Amino acid sequence: MKKDSFYLVSQWLKRRQLLLFSGLGLTAIFSKKGQAAAPSLSLAENSVKKFNPSSILQNLLPNTQWQIMTVVNPIRMPEEGGAKAIEPIIITGNTTKPETNNNLITVYCKDTSYLRAGDLLEFQSPADSKFRLSLSPLDSHLWMFVEKINSKTDFTIGLPHTCYDQNGNKSVNSNTCTAYVMTRGDMDGTAENKGVGLGPDRWWRTLKLRFWRDTWASNTKAGSQYSLGIRKTSNEAQFLWCEFNNSNLYLFADVEKIRGRQVVFGAWINHKVKQGLDSWKLFINQFDAQGNLLLSTFSTSGSYTGYQWREVTQLISLEAVKVQVGVEFLGNNNDVYYVSQPVLTYGQYLGEGNYTRQESEFLTGSNNIVPATFFGAKVNFPSSLDGASVNGYKSYGFPLRLYAETNGKIAPTIKRIIMQMEGRCDTTDRSFFIRNQEFGPHIYGIGMYSKVISMMETSAGYITLWNGNMYVYAGNSPENNNWYSVSFDISSYIL
Repeated sequence: MKKDSFYLVSQWLKRRQLLLFSGLGLTAIFSKKGQAAAPSLSLAENSVKKFNPSSILQNLLPNTQWQIMTVVNPIRMPEEGGAKAIEPIIITGNTTKPETNNNLITVYCKDTSYLRAGDLLEFQSPADSKFRLSLSPLDSHLWMFVEKINSKTDFTIGLPHTCYDQNGNKSVNSNTCTAYVMTRGDMDGTAENKGVGLGPDRWWRTLKLRFWRDTWASNTKAGSQYSLGIRKTSNEAQFLWCEFNNSNLYLFADVEKIRGRQVVFGAWINHKVKQGLDSWKLFINQFDAQGNLLLSTFSTSGSYTGYQWREVTQLISLEAVKVQVGVEFLGNNNDVYYVSQPVLTYGQYLGEGNYTRQESEFLTGSNNIVPATFFGAKVNFPSSLDGASVNGYKSYGFPLRLYAETNGKIAPTIKRIIMQMEGRCDTTDRSFFIRNQEFGPHIYGIGMYSKVISMMETSAGYITLWNGNMYVYAGNSPENNNWYSVSFDISSYIL
């Protein structure tokens, strides 16, 4: 029996190639011709490029989907080509009273061709005042979220909770007006800090370089919800970069992470308006404590159509106190680019198609955010029950659309936020809670309970979002359940 077993094994080995990697302490069995072979483990340059790092890649860059923009301006969304803003939407009327606690109403217009579900609209005068809630001078008015496109002449939007009156009723009636599709970015160079242009949170750019969060599918690389639109304002080189240094309070950008390490930086770039050879570069620059440039390496674009992948590698010196990785735009004035899926990781080679963002990335924003209608606000809960049973009973509540309430500072792809809230109620035994959505499954967040009349209550913690929204509700009767001086303060995000 043993002899027969040995014979079978020996015959099987004859049909296979047994390769022993004694130096690596590994044994690998490769299939014969016609079957897939294992990847090479050699460290020679040509062999390394065959190795797919996707299973072990760690992206060291923050906010690479451009989801958080807390320090830049509200701007009108550019057209698909990026050269000018989308034409205004001509509003002709709307339904006046939503039928559900979702605050949804139908808006009529002359043409919805330039609208997409998920857009943000800023209504212009003489629209109903509830469409034009006043904000800071920078943002002017609260934007409205487009829930869906119904036809060529009407669409659905969600109203904020302030459309409730003292009795929990809702009513809005707009005059004929115009509305603009909006996004975040900078078109006039006013977003700056000490003369350096601010970009998406934790990114920087040449002061006058125009940029925006772009939502056109044709401008977005597969696997991403957004791209970063770029429009040059000069024939000279202009830059976008992320910086690692030894004084950054945020650990993601600590230069100690990469000192003495070989790193590689890659990104997809689409020079859409005027494509051509050598029209942009990826770069890695490192500096010493005196600000001297220690080393600069770059990779230049080739001749291509659409998105092109490039990457550049560099060994970071132990003397480096600042490292910048980014894109240098070399085209002409008004040239348009789109930037997608930047990656910085350890090693010499990334390879096209190996982008990943940080798993459950934790990002502290450049600025804290207060949703527009939750700054010292009065909150009237609706008088009718919602459709979701919670522990056997229904609640009184409404959705909070953070994408609209922050005027686009927080993208709807955010998974969780860290938030503090405070407020007071003039009646005891009243509640103010937050969960992920109206209907189940429910993931509960934070809440307040009035134990003492008119005493300020506070609560803080994680809130899980549902398509970028959360649900504010009272677990008991809305009678005398009016809360005052209610404020929300959002500081950090799980992307």
